[in-house]
Amino acid sequence: MIPKGKKGELKRIKREEPDEVAESAKVVFKGDTRYEQIEAELVTTAGIKMFTNDTVDSEYLQLPPHLDDEQSKELGRYLHTFTQQKIWVRTFMSRVGAMLREKEDEFAPIKDRVFSSQDKKMSVTEKELKLSVDLEAMEKIEELQFLQEKYNMLSDYMDNLVDGIFSISREISRREGDFKDQGRVDNVNNKRRN
Repeated sequence: MIPKGKKGELKRIKREEPDEVAESAKVVFKGDTRYEQIEAELVTTAGIKMFTNDTVDSEYLQLPPHLDDEQSKELGRYLHTFTQQKIWVRTFMSRVGAMLREKEDEFAPIKDRVFSSQDKKMSVTEKELKLSVDLEAMEKIEELQFLQEKYNMLSDYMDNLVDGIFSISREISRREGDFKDQGRVDNVNNKRRN
């Protein structure tokens, strides 16, 4: 994000010296979760503000039964909304991915505790069975499975958005082709009349 001055003028950004950059990297950003800490750091040090879903017109997130019946202006709105939603979903997926890694980090010492308390000759499968009956481990496993499923569903939703964008774009391209073809026919007809 480039800072703006009066009436859209670009401001010059002071270039930090290497020592200043190293000093600013030492700042600890507080937040409840890892992604909140990372986003706070990105906003503060790089001026990067994450996308939100605040301005998405949800009416245009449902494709009509027949795209070819829609006006060109409406197709543009569908394309814009689907693209905006895709940007938001990608941002949200990165947050869920960070939460998933955070839960994996919380789960690792529990798994280590359960595994190390078992006989070394015991198979990994047997140790995992012991892990599945440990109350603390069961809670973390459920949280991990929930976040993983959430991430998977977002990934599938992202694929659907990509398919929707492709369909809308294809219809727009087809119309542009039809318009050019009609222009050629009109040109030929005009030449014949002359």
